[in-house]
This record gives sequence, C-alpha cells and structure tokens, in this order.
Amino acid sequence: MKNLFKIRWIILLLPVIGLFACTSEECDCVEPPVVCSDQVMLSTELYNNGPNDIVQIIDAEIKDDSIYIEFGASGCDGSTWELCLVDAEVVMESYPEQRLIRLSLYNEELCDAYFTRKVSFDIRPTQTQLDKVILHLSGWDTPLLYEY
Repeated sequence: MKNLFKIRWIILLLPVIGLFACTSEECDCVEPPVVCSDQVMLSTELYNNGPNDIVQIIDAEIKDDSIYIEFGASGCDGSTWELCLVDAEVVMESYPEQRLIRLSLYNEELCDAYFTRKVSFDIRPTQTQLDKVILHLSGWDTPLLYEY
C-alpha cells in the first residue's frame, strides 16, 4: 500500500518537474527586457530582435559626443518605458562612413495617452577610424553627421 502511494506521488510530480526542466529553446519563455544604459549599444542581435515598440521620432540632433532624441509614444505616463539606443554593428564604407542606429523601446503600458520625452545617449562607441561618421536613425529621415 505504501508503494502504491509513492507511485501516485511520483506520477503527479512528473509533469511539474517537466515544467522546470525545459530550456528556453523548448519553451515559450518570456525573456526580460535588455538592461539599457545612457550609451549606444553595439549589437546586431539587439538591433534586429530587441524591443521594438512604436515610437515617433520628433527631433534628433548631435551635440559633441551625444545624440539628443525627442520622441513620442503611447502609455499611461511613460515611467516604465525602457529605452536603448542600438547600433546595428554595420559600417557602410563610404566617405564619411555610415552606421544604422535605432531607438529601442520596451513599453508595456496599455493606456491610450501620448507622451513625449527627450533623451540623450553617448555615441562615442559609433566612432570609426575616420574623424566623422553619418548616423542613420530609424524613423528619422535626415542623416546625422557625427564629427569627433
């Protein structure tokens, strides 16, 4: 009788153990958002597959070693937005050389209000061996010349 009781518990626990044994490749696991900083991140993977919630670029300009981006997005108040500036790690050979960047927004706010915000990022990691580079910001039609 005791063995039958043990077998029942094992049978009941097997599915629970299976839930914890799966890998992210086997399960539909939700990965946490990337931890962003105030510096541009060089990552092809993040550029192509990172958070990409809808943002509207209102203005963008470069001053010294920083890019200032004014943007708008929907939300409740924008306090939980997570922003990264991501570079695709592709240097297009021209003079000056060119790079692709995008503002990556992770936005879980489910409100219909619209907020604007101005942010800045250190863009020194985008420097090449030349003394300038053109940055193409996704969602902004005007190329940005970064001279250093």
